[in-house]
Amino acid sequence: RQWLLDIGRREGQEQFAKISQYMQVAWKLSVLQAMGVKASTDEIALREKLHPYFL
Repeated sequence: RQWLLDIGRREGQEQFAKISQYMQVAWKLSVLQAMGVKASTDEIALREKLHPYFL
């Protein structure tokens, strides 16, 4: 039973890290656009290895 909890905890931490990365990149993109910088969502997603749909 403990090993199942460990697997769930590890998987959850990995998913949370990915969600956190998406949120950070989306925030940076938002700030850049608010400052008037031309920033392409597709280019930034490609550079950060993320899917542009979620940004």
